[in-house]
Amino acid sequence: MRKFFKGLAILPIFLTVSGFGPFDLKNEETNFASVTHINLENKTYLSKEDLDQKLAKFEAKAAAGPVIYQRRKALPGFYIVSATAYSSTVDQCDASPFITASGQHVRDGIIAANFLPFGAKVRIPEIYGDKIFEVQDRMNSRYTTRVDLWMPTRQAAMQFGLRQIKIEVL
Repeated sequence: MRKFFKGLAILPIFLTVSGFGPFDLKNEETNFASVTHINLENKTYLSKEDLDQKLAKFEAKAAAGPVIYQRRKALPGFYIVSATAYSSTVDQCDASPFITASGQHVRDGIIAANFLPFGAKVRIPEIYGDKIFEVQDRMNSRYTTRVDLWMPTRQAAMQFGLRQIKIEVL
């Protein structure tokens, strides 16, 4: 949040240097730019009443609690994705390695995928035939089109490796 406000503080200076801001700059002998005039011509500003009204709406939204974004439902069909495997060890998960991001205990048939909503059903016909997997876990946010299959042992996960596979979203 601090970075946001710091960026907001330098925005008028950036806009002025770019030629879009309300300030006129004059270069002094010191080679530093200084504000010589504030140009308020043709600028639109909110009245105190409008500003208070917008602030009240914002505060009402903030008081309602955090905004929770839901992932859109993936369209059924076939997708080519990268696939890896993981096991329930602290170095591959977090401090609670046997609990998924959705709050369930890990089990056979659980996969992690960031691009599918929790509860989405997936088949991997080339490897597992008609077995149905369920998305109940998440991966690091940098993996946008990858699935991670849960395996009971670290050795099995390492043996699976990284593969390009075709999945079917049901």
